[in-house]
Amino acid sequence: MVFKGINSETINGLIICKEPPISSSSKRINEIKINGKNGTIVEELGYEPCTKPVEIGLTQNANINDILSYFSGSGHLTFNCESDKYYRASVYSGIDLNKLLRYRTGKVEFYCQPFKYDINDKFEVVMNSIINEGNIYSEPIIRLEKQNDLIIDVTINNVRFKYTFDTNDTYVEIDCEEMSAEFEGLNRNRNLEIGLDFPRLEVGTNAITKHDGDAIIKIKRRNRWL
Repeated sequence: MVFKGINSETINGLIICKEPPISSSSKRINEIKINGKNGTIVEELGYEPCTKPVEIGLTQNANINDILSYFSGSGHLTFNCESDKYYRASVYSGIDLNKLLRYRTGKVEFYCQPFKYDINDKFEVVMNSIINEGNIYSEPIIRLEKQNDLIIDVTINNVRFKYTFDTNDTYVEIDCEEMSAEFEGLNRNRNLEIGLDFPRLEVGTNAITKHDGDAIIKIKRRNRWL
């Protein structure tokens, strides 16, 4: 198991006894009942986070402070059973320290956001299309690298937007999840002309059309799975 970029095998005296089974997150819904109407109207409101328990053990030479530090905070979490994916996870509940020291076993509960992501995700140059290999839509990061033209006009999966580079900027990264545009950590949302919706990648092939401008388009897909 890897948490916050640290492999559990490097923590002195820590044993991962049992990882949680593979499971998917449930949908959050709002159910509306109408008198005289059969059944209900169901509004889908996204996906619920989930709790994933991990059973741990201690050897006699375990450094308890290192272990408590390891199981704290937030970061990417990868289980051995799915070593190519990670969760965005946090530890909020405390560990029963008395039980852990007495019986040398315990349980850690990870509070995981609904999706698991491709651990090898990276930017790639795209031309006319891009494939979402996950099993649910993704919210990518779009990197536009300036060439000669200051303006680029693009449609990605039916969402059209236009971006105007500042004279000294060499690129912009548009985060479709955060709905933000940045260059070197500086906000560039004022340069982005877009509607209420940012591009998202549906499962399978997604079309890309460059209407104007010569900027290089790179996309980090953020493939994800339930």
